[in-house]
Amino acid sequence: MVIVGATRSGKSLHQFFSNYPVAGYQFMGFFDDMDEQPHVDPQLILGKLSDLKSFCKTEAIDEIYFALPLSHQAQLQDLARFADDNFIYFRMAPDFGTVIPENCNVFLINSSIPILTARREPLGISLNAYLKRIFDIVFSSLVILTIFPIVLPIIALAIKTESRGPIFFKQLRPGRKNKLFECYKFRTMHVNNNTELQASKNDSRITKVGRILRKTNLDELPQFFNVLLVACQWWDRAQT
Repeated sequence: MVIVGATRSGKSLHQFFSNYPVAGYQFMGFFDDMDEQPHVDPQLILGKLSDLKSFCKTEAIDEIYFALPLSHQAQLQDLARFADDNFIYFRMAPDFGTVIPENCNVFLINSSIPILTARREPLGISLNAYLKRIFDIVFSSLVILTIFPIVLPIIALAIKTESRGPIFFKQLRPGRKNKLFECYKFRTMHVNNNTELQASKNDSRITKVGRILRKTNLDELPQFFNVLLVACQWWDRAQT
């Protein structure tokens, strides 16, 4: 196989074929007119696009990978016809380097429509989402069943001894797709009417116990209930 285009996409293809020899591909080289600085080792470039057809016939190439931008429509159509006439597989891995960032993510809708996103979204992959939710359910359940019964009475007693008010603090926070959810934490402040105001370093509203809880992040422990609840709700929806 040969790659048309010493582009970022072409480089990624070459790296794949080099890293997975078990796939059975024998990489012969790149072909590019090199109007711009190549993204690959120049020694891997065998010639210009005008040299490609004769090389494919001489070396009995099985597959051609087109890795130039889709704006090269004339070359794309010409090579596609050449491949059809000579029983060569023609694959397209167009270079989008000039329009999207390097960490672009691609997924398919209805197994046929490629969708590009400008950032990676690991949980957009169904398997990753399932694994993440399984981990959330198992780990949060372990914390709630093992650590929480021991820590809760101690922290609750310390909070109630120092100041009046509830043990837990509930606050609305923006979550996925900016939807608000109720976030539960151990109360670290005196009861006040400015709960939406972000705490500062020497905030007088913070109790002595609260400073310890914040410093050790123990005030975040009740959030495992949030994690477990959301994970279970997602799992129920996924099963239906």
